[in-house]
Amino acid sequence: MVKYYVDVESDFPRTKDHFAKLVAQILNDPRSWKVNFQEVNSKQLADMRIYLVKSNSVTKICGFTGLSCADRGPNNIYINGNRWLHGSKKSKMNLTNYRRYLINHEVGHLLGFDHLTCARAGCKSPVMLQQTLGVGKCLPNPWPTKSEQTKIPQKYRTKLT
Repeated sequence: MVKYYVDVESDFPRTKDHFAKLVAQILNDPRSWKVNFQEVNSKQLADMRIYLVKSNSVTKICGFTGLSCADRGPNNIYINGNRWLHGSKKSKMNLTNYRRYLINHEVGHLLGFDHLTCARAGCKSPVMLQQTLGVGKCLPNPWPTKSEQTKIPQKYRTKLT
């Protein structure tokens, strides 16, 4: 079981409850990572923390602009609020699927995955492809591929360390 905590930066135009509900739906969807996730109400009890933050906060925390990031040290994910609200045209996904991609991609980093490339034209993009920047000749995809799902280290199926 991987315990996660969700929070939203103050003055952001979405509530913590709204964001937490969407994160839970994504992580508990059978198409997501094959890991048991459980939301907790305390960041101290969490194995990972998922924060929805303003774009300028991502720049300060992550050191770059326009993307979201995962910090494997403290197991924190920072979702870029501008991307959450507006998506990415280059991803070729509607907003619902783009949000699914964002959560699955950043959680994938905390599960130990690095960025991947598109295997060949016409294939579904791996969720670990930086689809925010474009999918090339691949098809947009908000969910981990079967190949990605089968490569999750066993230690992450029970607890994120």
